[in-house]
Parts: sequence; structure tokens; C-alpha cells
Amino acid sequence: MKKEMKICLPPYKIGYALAFVLILCVIRSVVYEAEIGAAMDPLISLLALVFCADTYAAEASSGRREILRLAHPGKVAAAIKRRMMLKMLYLLLIALLSYGLFHWQKPLCASAGEGLLLWAVSVVSLAGSILFWGGLSNALSTLCRNMWAGISLSFLLWMFLFSTAGQSLGNWNVLSFAFRNIGDMADISWLPGKILGIGAGVALLLLNPLMIKKRG
Repeated sequence: MKKEMKICLPPYKIGYALAFVLILCVIRSVVYEAEIGAAMDPLISLLALVFCADTYAAEASSGRREILRLAHPGKVAAAIKRRMMLKMLYLLLIALLSYGLFHWQKPLCASAGEGLLLWAVSVVSLAGSILFWGGLSNALSTLCRNMWAGISLSFLLWMFLFSTAGQSLGNWNVLSFAFRNIGDMADISWLPGKILGIGAGVALLLLNPLMIKKRG
């Protein structure tokens, strides 16, 4: 596991991802506690699609390509899956750090209980977004055999879903959490989109061995 961490989490990736979330909680202003998760969700999604895009593509495009071809496809897929999980876990941890640091702005919240509920809901949403966008960019990079192609295609989808046109998808938009009514704690209309994103993310991870075998 230490070897996998050194490969998939080099210092520069740890550094720029951490810098991203620290800057986010400084430049993105919030007034209410309920705004924090909605503000973070689309931007953490953007970070995830960049952060995870090279999980397999970097291996295939580097000098390790021949080693990958000699290795058993199942072992390669298992290694890539472990690296994806490590990356996603790291992104979730720094996202939670950023959520806490947003409180330097002293956002308004009715009670401690409400604040805890908002935190829990945001954790679920952020984890789902990281799973979907990280899995999508890695899958597209694998299929295209190019990290930048994976990032570009994922970013185009992100721009559409985070636009006015994307809002027309309603509750089935995977970024619907960012558009929810923050004034209504009982509003769960965003759940279908988030469930769809989580399901698609899991499916992409499960299909990863097939994509590696096909394009590796």
C-alpha cells in the first residue's frame, strides 16, 4: 500500500490539491452554513476529474507500458483500483478539511444539530461527486489513451451540467446538490442526481478491468 501511495500521490499532486481546497475556503464567501456544501460540490468535482485522470493513462504513456503488458490484466486492474480509491479518499479528506475551514467566515446556522446534519449531507454529496467525476475522467483517459482527452471530455460535461442548460435536467443532474434550495432543510430533490452519479461511478470502477484489457 505504501508503494501505491508513492505512485498515485506524489508530492506535487498532494500539494496542488491541498492548495486548491485552502484557496477555495478563502475566496468563496458564504453567509449561511447551508451554502458551504453547495459551494464546494461542483468545485471539488472539478478537482476530482483533474486529479484522477492520470491514474491509468500515466502508466500507459510512460516507460512502464511494457511492464503493464507483461503483467496479468487482473493484477493491473486491481492496482489501478487501489490507486483510485487512495486518490478519492485523499480528496474526500481534504474536502472535509476545507469544509471545516469555511467556518472562519462564521456562517449563520440555527443550531449545532442543524450544522451536524448539514455536514453529514455534504459528506455524502462530496463523496458521490468525487466517485463519479474521478471515475469518469479515469475511464475516458483509459479509453482515449490520453490523460488530456479524459480531462477535456469530462470538463465539457461538467460545464454543461453546471450551466443553465444543465439545470433543465432537474433532479437528475449529478450536480443537482449545488442547485438545491438551501433554505429548506427538508429538500431532498437533489437525491436522484446524486444516486445516479454514485451508481455511474461504481459502474465505471467495476468496468475498469474491461477498459484496461481493451485499451491497455
